[in-house]
Amino acid sequence: MGTLVRMYDSLNRLAHLALIDLGSESGSKKYSDTAINSVIRALKQMVADKMTPKIDLLLISHQDFDHWSLLPTLLDKILAEITNCEVEDIYYGGTKWRKKASDAITSWEDEFGVKAEAFSRGESNFSKPGKAGLVKEIDGVTFHLLCANVPISRAAQDLERNGTSAVMAIKFGGVFAVIPGDATADTCGWLNDNVFGPWKRAGKGNPVGPCRALGAPHHGA
Repeated sequence: MGTLVRMYDSLNRLAHLALIDLGSESGSKKYSDTAINSVIRALKQMVADKMTPKIDLLLISHQDFDHWSLLPTLLDKILAEITNCEVEDIYYGGTKWRKKASDAITSWEDEFGVKAEAFSRGESNFSKPGKAGLVKEIDGVTFHLLCANVPISRAAQDLERNGTSAVMAIKFGGVFAVIPGDATADTCGWLNDNVFGPWKRAGKGNPVGPCRALGAPHHGA
């Protein structure tokens, strides 16, 4: 999974990038190289547009291999091909982080001098009906945390890792896109109980409506 958000200025120059997850379980370079090269091409386009090559936001929803595994190769390629690249903010969600996954984040921290920030347990920018906080605002595009690290009713580690994924909502021009990580039934149940239900009962409507795009987690929630 990987979502690259490109933000252009009024002169159609590629001004900002946000990357949510970048990983693959495929053994084929055909797919992994396509994903990595998409990010590299975007950074090179920023250089061509006379912008600073920069990832304004790098966010990893959780620590499963297929959501972070391409980060080390991407980092190597950036260092080899992109001069003076910058990374502004790094965030991550999910529990049960293992050393190899943590090391991938640490490498980005060390290289770009950025301290990655972990979302806290049961965190949401929409916990108060009618009020929406945010993770980051980039030139009119706002990135909101619907939830992260929610309590999981089942103890199996794969269910806990997936269910505690950060679920992101991106707002621009009055509409939302929702990027769910590997949200499961537990994640959705928590959102119903702690976000959508309270907003509806308070007469505040849908906190992420209208929703123009919804990513489908591959676990089917």
